[in-house]
Amino acid sequence: MADTAAGAPGAAPTAGQLAAENVTNNKFQPGQVDAQGKAIAPAAGNDAGGATQAAAQEAMRKFKVKVDDKEVEVDEDELKKGYTHSRAAAKRFQEGSKAKAQAESFIQMMKDEGTLFDAIKKLGHDPRALAEKYLAAQIQEELMDPKDRELKTYQQKVKTYEEAEAKRKEFLKQQEHEKLKSKYAKEFENMFIDALKTSGLPQTKPMVAEMAKYIKRAADIGYQLTPQDAAKLVREDEEARIQGVVGESEAEILVKMLGEKTLQKLRDYDTKRVKDPNARLNTPAEQADGTRQKDKNVNRMTPAEWRAYNRK
Repeated sequence: MADTAAGAPGAAPTAGQLAAENVTNNKFQPGQVDAQGKAIAPAAGNDAGGATQAAAQEAMRKFKVKVDDKEVEVDEDELKKGYTHSRAAAKRFQEGSKAKAQAESFIQMMKDEGTLFDAIKKLGHDPRALAEKYLAAQIQEELMDPKDRELKTYQQKVKTYEEAEAKRKEFLKQQEHEKLKSKYAKEFENMFIDALKTSGLPQTKPMVAEMAKYIKRAADIGYQLTPQDAAKLVREDEEARIQGVVGESEAEILVKMLGEKTLQKLRDYDTKRVKDPNARLNTPAEQADGTRQKDKNVNRMTPAEWRAYNRK
């Protein structure tokens, strides 16, 4: 009779019927039991789907926080970063506040006669020795002859004036030094640029750096190498380096290395030489470096001498 009543239309389903229905339809909720009262394990597919859904919900977690009196929504990572920064800022603020409180406390100790000597001890001084030294100086000042006191005051003023004057002169000297430094730097820069233009080298930082290396090496051994001579040496180095690379490379590799713009420059130059016969004439050779007049007061090194020294 119980089974018949349970199956009758309109009758409430029993716990066993609900459990059987859930198992059949693969619907599982935590805490559900079967007809015998045993816990129902979730199906494999349902468990995997639930885990994926839970992970997605975890990733989408949002939190509402107030920033400058405005409510904004952030995810969990942003919330953690904000909390970390807030803690760090709070720690620095606390440290700053502590240091300020200690300074104010120390100043108050210096102002209070009752704690003044304690503050002096904290500074590493002997209060008694300082007091004795101060009193001795005061007594000596009071017992001093008026003329001696006046002379001492004058000497102190002179000393103060001389110190201030020395500082002023040092300041002016430093200013003049900076002006000269800037002036010579500009002049030397112009000399480098002119030397690069004359040599046909590009006016780039690497070229200037190579010139500076040659000039410094010459100066280290007591010779003065001009920017023009340094530019000649750098050009020789660059030509040798490029020729070494170009001479050993296949045509296809050269095309890739040089690029279309460089190749077009070479084509234009070659075309110009064919059209202009005068362009193919050789110019008179440059005078030998040894014929140049040298300054008797300066040790100069010709490019040939420097080349021989530098490439030993």
